[in-house]
Amino acid sequence: MFSRNNWDVPVFTRVQDENHGLVNFFWSGSFWNVGFPLSNYSISFAKMKEIGFWDTCPDAIGEDFHTTLKAFWKSKESIEVIPIYAMFNQLCVQTGKGYIEDSLARFWQAERHARGISSVCYAFNLFWTHPMTTRTAWLTLLILEGYVGMLLFWMGLGFKIH
Repeated sequence: MFSRNNWDVPVFTRVQDENHGLVNFFWSGSFWNVGFPLSNYSISFAKMKEIGFWDTCPDAIGEDFHTTLKAFWKSKESIEVIPIYAMFNQLCVQTGKGYIEDSLARFWQAERHARGISSVCYAFNLFWTHPMTTRTAWLTLLILEGYVGMLLFWMGLGFKIH
């Protein structure tokens, strides 16, 4: 939930943050214990060592989403995402410098999140080079749903505005 400062930010920020929260809620735990953590996650040092730690190359964003993908594939599907549902209340992006600055700050945050699209290619590459199972197919479908779904949502919103 992004309600602590929801009425203090531009409507664009409010809508984007609520959609981001919903997508992450649905990703948090699903069939076959395949899902993605939101912001916070625990992973053992032994597992990080096994998968080669966080990726630091320019094409990878070493954060929770990509690290979950990497751990899933490199450990031959031996990881499980176990959600711990707890109420939390986040802040929408706000600079305190007004509508334009707040909108720009949210744009740059969305741009950073959009860079995660490289994880779609990463997942497809691994999907086609590893044995297909129900879990690998479901994981790939979740990734497509998240990125393509949001792309289609914003494209549709853009068409309605124009």
